[in-house]
Amino acid sequence: MKKHLFVVLFLMATSVVSNAQNLNFVNINSTQNIPRFEIKNNQTTLYHMVGGRPVLMQTWNQVPQFFNDEDRINRYRMTVTREDKLSRRTYEVFYSFSRDAQAYDGYIKTTIRYKDSRPSKVFDDYFVQRAPAN
Repeated sequence: MKKHLFVVLFLMATSVVSNAQNLNFVNINSTQNIPRFEIKNNQTTLYHMVGGRPVLMQTWNQVPQFFNDEDRINRYRMTVTREDKLSRRTYEVFYSFSRDAQAYDGYIKTTIRYKDSRPSKVFDDYFVQRAPAN
């Protein structure tokens, strides 16, 4: 009996962990350049608006990691840097889960540091979880 109880508890714990890492967020401001991002199958996918349509922009083989559990809110974060000939882009991806409201929200801070004389740019995007399609 104890063995069965352990198996049931283990399956419940893994289902909660896997649910926390299969998320789809949409931007609360529809005019921003980053309309959505997804966390799925241990990958984070970022979309960009091109011609009024969301297009895949970046995919990283990592997901935000848990870092804080204050106020009954689980917080996750990840920082990724991409560098090319023109600039260095840093994406700080955060999301949190409020246990009281049973809701997720997300935030991405994009910092672009140009290698020439142009000033740096910082963009803040706020997201809410999109309900899964049935």
